[in-house]
Amino acid sequence: MSSNKHSVLLVDDHPIVAASTRSLLEGENHLEVVGVKYSAEELFSFLSEREPDLLILDVSLPDIDGFEIIDNMVSWCKAN
Repeated sequence: MSSNKHSVLLVDDHPIVAASTRSLLEGENHLEVVGVKYSAEELFSFLSEREPDLLILDVSLPDIDGFEIIDNMVSWCKAN
């Protein structure tokens, strides 16, 4: 990844929405989509290994509410 690109992670349980969003973002020279995840479990697994610059998050995932994910991430960031 070029140092002037921002890494983006997409999280959405709807494959068509995720694919469309990815397609739009990949057309931007300053962004690099580093992954698409379909659940909170996949998101947290990814975040344990890598921290993207930007996170595009569906707030209505089937396994956990997106707002709860945000709360968890804020708590985690404060602790680290």
